[in-house]
Amino acid sequence: MNEEEKLRDQLRSLYWRINEMQLDLEKFMEADTRHRTRLMLEKARAEHRERLGDLCGTPIDALNLTVRSHNVLTSNNIHTVEQLVKHTERDLFKMENMGRKSINEVKEVLASMNLKLKGDE
Repeated sequence: MNEEEKLRDQLRSLYWRINEMQLDLEKFMEADTRHRTRLMLEKARAEHRERLGDLCGTPIDALNLTVRSHNVLTSNNIHTVEQLVKHTERDLFKMENMGRKSINEVKEVLASMNLKLKGDE
């Protein structure tokens, strides 16, 4: 093997090592990005749970609902926001004296707190 062939072999070898390093770097960057994304999501979920925990303990008395909506909820043993958000719109419809207007009011108040009824998208 002459010098020129040795040099070509060395260059090929170097080229393949560079390609392997580049692939390794890309994998590392993808893993790092996934890891950072996962951390950001975990942090956001923790903040959401904390905020939700604070809001869920709120009594429905503090929601400034109309007397009708408030009375229907309390007569159905719903006294906190946590209890309220565990119900679906259908559950509320089944409650005596809870009509569309009252349900819309409840949903608007929850939306102002960035909350929804169970099953609402």
